[in-house]
Amino acid sequence: VETVDPATGDAMPDGERGHLVVTSLTKDNFLLRYDLEDLVRLDRSPCPCGETHLRAFWDGRSKDVVVAAGRRLLPLDVWLVLREIEEVSRPAAEYQLVRSVDTSALRVRVEAEVPSAGLERRVAALLEERLAIPVRLELLAAGALPRPAYKPAPVVDE
Repeated sequence: VETVDPATGDAMPDGERGHLVVTSLTKDNFLLRYDLEDLVRLDRSPCPCGETHLRAFWDGRSKDVVVAAGRRLLPLDVWLVLREIEEVSRPAAEYQLVRSVDTSALRVRVEAEVPSAGLERRVAALLEERLAIPVRLELLAAGALPRPAYKPAPVVDE
């Protein structure tokens, strides 16, 4: 098990986000490599709980990467910021990243029970501060984003 840079195929250092690649070392499929296209970070250091084996922290799928202002972002990166704002994270943060041809800023749609201009400015400012990129935020009323029957789409194309 290793993480590799999706562009070059080079191994990534522990703690860096990369594609999860599994290589089979069994007699039947010797050296067959599988690129799962999951973006993970590996940690080989001993866990405080006492476990000593390799741990993988899943960040998302490669197909959900959104490029904005030269950075590659995942829905998880946005969720980690939104969960800090009670007005948009209760009962659950409903949001979408919009993949656009204009990559100068990150486009985000977020639902709030009571949308307001002040809340929109506060959410946008926190996202810009934490992600270190310009953000174009669209604050919507609760229930405005589509709710698919199976799985929500965290990233939509413009």
